[in-house]
Amino acid sequence: MSTLASRRLLFVALLLLLPLPLFGGVTTGLMPVARMGLLGGVCLAMIFLEGTRGAVGLLLALIAAQAALYGIGLWLAAALGARWLARLPGRAARIAPLALVLTAGLLAASQPIYRTPFRAAGVQTTWLEVFE
Repeated sequence: MSTLASRRLLFVALLLLLPLPLFGGVTTGLMPVARMGLLGGVCLAMIFLEGTRGAVGLLLALIAAQAALYGIGLWLAAALGARWLARLPGRAARIAPLALVLTAGLLAASQPIYRTPFRAAGVQTTWLEVFE
């Protein structure tokens, strides 16, 4: 796998899997950037339906700013990770990014490592439940 392909794979995996803190707004929690994007989409839909009167515009701005900053940081982390994995010898350099992503995905799907306060079934969730 090329370094660019590894970087993209790691970046998408980090966006989907890495629990990052959500600050400000209504509540706090640990969720992936993709979940923050989902919350931003809900805020955007509320703005279209009800207008910008109220706190929903501010909440959208807070979520969007955090997601953008996390996205930039994760892109840089994926670039560093891809360079580090490319230094592995032989076949390991081609297999390591995929193995790392699969291992992280299995861990996220089996362990309740996310805190999503907007979920009726409970705060602690696995990755399979974080987008409910």
